Parts: sequence; C-alpha cells; structure tokens
Amino acid sequence: MNSRFHRPNRVTYDTLVVMPLSTRGKDRAGVAAVEGALILSALMLLLFVLLDLGLAVCRYNVLSATARNVARAAIVRGADAAPQLSAWGPTAYEGTAADSSDAAVVASAWLATMNPADVSMQLTWPDGDNQPNHRVSVQLSYSHQFLVSFLGLGTALPLESQSTMLISH
Repeated sequence: MNSRFHRPNRVTYDTLVVMPLSTRGKDRAGVAAVEGALILSALMLLLFVLLDLGLAVCRYNVLSATARNVARAAIVRGADAAPQLSAWGPTAYEGTAADSSDAAVVASAWLATMNPADVSMQLTWPDGDNQPNHRVSVQLSYSHQFLVSFLGLGTALPLESQSTMLISH
C-alpha cells in the first residue's frame, strides 16, 4: 500500500458518535431563561430611570410655571393695586405653598404634580418697596425624591425656580 495515501487515523461513519436530536442542547436548558431575566432586569431598570427623570423634568417645568404665575399675581398687587385686590409686600414672605397666604393660594393652584406642603416659597421685593416699576422676586424650591436610587446621585434632586418681574400697579 502506498503510504502517501494511507491514513490510519481516518474517521469513518462507523467511528462517529452521533447524538440524537433530543439530547442536543440539554446542557443549555436554563441559559435562555437566565439571559432573559438579566436583560429584562436591565431594561426595566432603564425604563424606571427614564420615567423618574421624566417626572423630575415635569416637576421642574411645573415649578417654573408656578413661580412665573405667582410673580404675575404679585405685580398687579403692588402699592397701587385695584381696590378689590389686596396689596402684597414690601415685607418678605417665606413659607410653603400650603399656607393660607394669598401667594400660597395662587401657587397651590398650579402645583399639579407636587404636594404644596413640600414646596418652599420666598417672595421678596429687591428694591425695598412695592411701588410700580420696582421688582418682585419669587423663588420656589422642591426636593424631588427618586423612585430608583441612582449611582452617586443620592435619593433626592433639589429643584429650584426663580422669577423676577416689574410691578405694574
């Protein structure tokens, strides 16, 4: 026999071990479930983080709109306010949007996504009085509590908004 063509270690059909189709993949039976659970967990975490950040942005927008609306109410309640409106200022006001003051009543009507008791308010008159063409400043602050704790960000995000306008009456 020619040694060039002789292959003593040749694999033939008789020497192959053929696994039946029913036993293939049994060692990977739970891998898909574990991989699915890991991916689903990561996607759910991402979903909750995005929803939480969206809620924080929504609350910031509401806080900004509320500060503008309280400032608008304050600019028509200066020293020359109409008789049916009570004059606000020039003494500074600090409190929450749940107080019984006129400014808190205006603010609480706009705080749709927040508890008014959790919103701090400050009204100041930087020019020292409530005369027309002088300024009124409204500052609101709120602490947004995260639903999902972020890595390194803590459990709360302080939100603040300020609006300053000129008194018209």
